[in-house]
Amino acid sequence: MYCSGDKTEYCGAGNRLSVYTIPKPASSTSSATASASSSTSTSSATTYMNCYSDNNGGRALLTRLSTTSSSVDACQAAAQKANLNYFGLEYGGECWAGNTIATTSTVIASGSCSMACNSNSTQKCGGPNALSMYRNNLYAAPSNPSNVTVSGQTTQYRYMGCYTEGSAGRTIGSSSASTSAYSTSNTNMTVENCAAACYAKGFSFFGVEYSSECYCNNAGVVNGGAIAPSADCSMVCAGNKSQYCGGSGRLSVYSVATATQAKVKAKSKLRRYDSYSGYGGYSG
Repeated sequence: MYCSGDKTEYCGAGNRLSVYTIPKPASSTSSATASASSSTSTSSATTYMNCYSDNNGGRALLTRLSTTSSSVDACQAAAQKANLNYFGLEYGGECWAGNTIATTSTVIASGSCSMACNSNSTQKCGGPNALSMYRNNLYAAPSNPSNVTVSGQTTQYRYMGCYTEGSAGRTIGSSSASTSAYSTSNTNMTVENCAAACYAKGFSFFGVEYSSECYCNNAGVVNGGAIAPSADCSMVCAGNKSQYCGGSGRLSVYSVATATQAKVKAKSKLRRYDSYSGYGGYSG
């Protein structure tokens, strides 16, 4: 129950008291002072910010994360795995995270974040409509890598930009019956994975789309695909939350660097020749 003279503080409840005591000298190691001193995470990977209001016209952090336990450490691990900038704990263990804090959320009295974590009573996990807020110091802002080197090779692909899907077919696809293309998808997609898959099949261009899809061809942007605002390619890769893998109907497109393009195209020509000639090699 809020105090009648200060709505940012708690003053007990029906037949319940918020109890205080004068702390013992610093030399004492009583369990009460030990519990208070360990109320927040001491990991260098996070920074405790303050107690923030929640549900004040909307959620302070938009994503609720599933955790192995109701503790600061478990919420921290989940936020770092999801590569989110902020995380907060509420009502004894709810774990919330996001890359921004809603403008409707403000710093409130620290006493509002006084509930012990359900799985660790030495830590504080916010309170009703109150978040113990942290910054994830391991957060890496997602980006489209400007250069991607194929693992074990010297071949490098360069970022061309964000493109719309084609109006007459896939942007990174076949423009005619004589132009080959390839696509794949998986739940661990990264820009490097797509580059390796396309290089292995001899393609000079590739694009990643909708977090987990990979497309390759040698014709480049076809079928009416057009440059789009970079913000349109803002879905993070399924296998690397610090990279962008296109968006809905949008591709992050890459082309092989000029120095190696002829080599890759020659490799592609050899593969296509083998596929219809029946020979095991190409003699000129």
